[in-house]
Amino acid sequence: MCIRDRYRYFATRDELLTALIIDAYSDLGTAVEQAEAKVKRTDFRKRWRATCRAVRAWALENPNEYALIFGTPVPGYQAPLDTVVLATRVPAVMGSILRNALEAAPPTASAPPARAQSFLDVESIEAVMPGVDSAHYVPALMVWTCLLYTSDAADEEDS
Repeated sequence: MCIRDRYRYFATRDELLTALIIDAYSDLGTAVEQAEAKVKRTDFRKRWRATCRAVRAWALENPNEYALIFGTPVPGYQAPLDTVVLATRVPAVMGSILRNALEAAPPTASAPPARAQSFLDVESIEAVMPGVDSAHYVPALMVWTCLLYTSDAADEEDS
């Protein structure tokens, strides 16, 4: 179906973008959840790797959808709250792995520096990663950022 035909089913450009974004986040979330679910629950490293590999594989198989949800924002588009819950599916999987690993072998770590905590939206992080203490927010967010950067299909073409 061409883009012009899609407009017949949506009243506005923003409705069309929202539908595409919801589909992309849903597909990515499903791919990650299915990959992670195949791994033994107590093998945290393999669960983590399966999650990261699923994100990268999905990104490479769906470069346009990946660019839509993680690329340059569309000028004038404000994503509705419907997309936020779906956008947290992958970080929620990563948070559950981290929480399970921390429960299995609690580390002795200190909290992140106050300057790092000052820019974090702690309530949002706790909603996505319940049970993960603040000492592990920054490393988890750094991994998530690195994963998104290395999953960009445009980078694959250059290498």
